[in-house]
Amino acid sequence: MRGDVARKLGADSFSDFRREVQPVALGAKFARGAGLRPSGTSVMVAPPFLLGSTLSDIFREIEDELRRENLQRLWSRFGKYIIGLVVLAVVVTAAFMGWRDYQQRQRQAQGVHYVAALALAREGKDAEAGAAFAELAKNADGGLAALAQLDSAAAKAQSGDVAGAIAAYDQLAANGSADPIFRDIATLLAARYGLEKGDPHAVIARLEPLTNASSPWHGLAIELRGVAELKAGDTAKARADFDALAKDSAVPAGVRQRAVEMQAAIGS
Repeated sequence: MRGDVARKLGADSFSDFRREVQPVALGAKFARGAGLRPSGTSVMVAPPFLLGSTLSDIFREIEDELRRENLQRLWSRFGKYIIGLVVLAVVVTAAFMGWRDYQQRQRQAQGVHYVAALALAREGKDAEAGAAFAELAKNADGGLAALAQLDSAAAKAQSGDVAGAIAAYDQLAANGSADPIFRDIATLLAARYGLEKGDPHAVIARLEPLTNASSPWHGLAIELRGVAELKAGDTAKARADFDALAKDSAVPAGVRQRAVEMQAAIGS
């Protein structure tokens, strides 16, 4: 019986020993497979749950190192081009900002010159104002140049140089780069001054493109055409134009009122 007890104790002790030692032995096996055995005579084996975390850290470090190496290789190949692009972007940006500032200063200077020319015109110095406007029309940009050219022509007409004024208006009307609004105004004004001493038939031909109903100036253009027709002796056509204007609600009220007055002046 004593032997049976000994055997039972021995069996129980062996079972306990196996349960305690087997996980450690398995950990050692995993450690040797991963090359994690430390130097020295004693072996410390990480439990399996810690072993998985250690391997993950190693793989992450390897990936980070590869990433750094790839970045270094890319920089060694393309670094000078990247620097060149950055420098180019800085230069282009600086040039654009400088050009924009220059344009702003130019517009401000042109505005000052335009105000000065207007002051001359208000003072009755038409010749000087005309010269100032003409100079500005040569050097200004876009709409301001066209506006200055209109004012230059008006100053010439005011000073008695009607032929010079018509020539200036015609020049603006023929300028394809100018805004159509300014070109149409120049055409109307050239026709208006051309009625004084010019050929009425030439005036009628000049106004024809603006008499279309789609033109915002068609009311004024038809009114001037009616006056030119009267000057040319074509009373019937003039009466027809003024009758149409008097009934046209799309034209300005002032144009309709003058048409009614012209109807009364012409008679039936």
